[in-house]
Amino acid sequence: MDSEKREELIRKIIDFEDDINQHITEVSTFGWDSDRELVILTKADIENVLRKFNAEEISKQQLDEWANFIESREDIGYETFQRDILVEIIHWLANPDLGYEINANLISKIDEALATNAL
Repeated sequence: MDSEKREELIRKIIDFEDDINQHITEVSTFGWDSDRELVILTKADIENVLRKFNAEEISKQQLDEWANFIESREDIGYETFQRDILVEIIHWLANPDLGYEINANLISKIDEALATNAL
């Protein structure tokens, strides 16, 4: 049961559904460690969140927090086909202080990487 609830909350966070801060708080009660990936992040998941960002439904800070949550989880895996690209995109979004400021240039770079399957 706990595993199902954890998976449901993580999926809601990835989909940016409802109040993700509340979902993040709830997921934190399960801890960080996981013996398996409960949810797989896909190209479509990133495209969905970027659409929300471009439509100004979510802010730069919310996008950064979302990516930080994903980057640090052992229970979130990545779609095999584009794994390296997806990992790098999450890194870019989660680390604006490392030279990856969330702006039109970064979003364009991400769109290109997703479209061409290359960094």
